[in-house]
Amino acid sequence: MIDRSKALAIFLLSMLVVGGFIFDVYMVLSGKLDTTDAIKMTLIGNVMGQLQGMASLVLAYYFGNTKSSSDKDTAMVNMAAVTAGTASPLSQAKE
Repeated sequence: MIDRSKALAIFLLSMLVVGGFIFDVYMVLSGKLDTTDAIKMTLIGNVMGQLQGMASLVLAYYFGNTKSSSDKDTAMVNMAAVTAGTASPLSQAKE
């Protein structure tokens, strides 16, 4: 089970990645970057590709199989605790 500080860190890092990608796309599409230098454009293209990949992973975590798998693992741990008698169903519901 993920504690609150780790969940907050995951959320903030995810928002930083997605926000960076959106800002990068805005800068390119608005024409605020110097597009005359081929080396700069190559570097910008590489950075945008990396950010796009990271943003895809963030979205896959929150809306894809990884999040569902994490939720399933947490539910299985809670069920095992209830079955073993170390926790009651009501105490699990309050958390």
